[in-house]
Amino acid sequence: MTAANVVDYEDRLVATLADQDPVSSLARITSPTLVVHGELDPIPVDFARFLADQIGGASLAVIPGGGHFPFIEERGDFEAAVRAFLVGRR
Repeated sequence: MTAANVVDYEDRLVATLADQDPVSSLARITSPTLVVHGELDPIPVDFARFLADQIGGASLAVIPGGGHFPFIEERGDFEAAVRAFLVGRR
């Protein structure tokens, strides 16, 4: 990595965004998927629901009282949601 790469990184990243279509690629996910969202996350929970709806068979866990980092902020509830998902996949 060089200083020139760092300086040009944002321009290169933004230039490729128009070529990306991440939403259409969600339907290709075939692995069991758990979308986790904090109840108080500034990103609306509707976006997490949208993601889960785009991934066939995905589950959604909304962590009560969790913000953008529910795995840190509400660790116990996060772990319980992940454990329940994994047990349900057996």
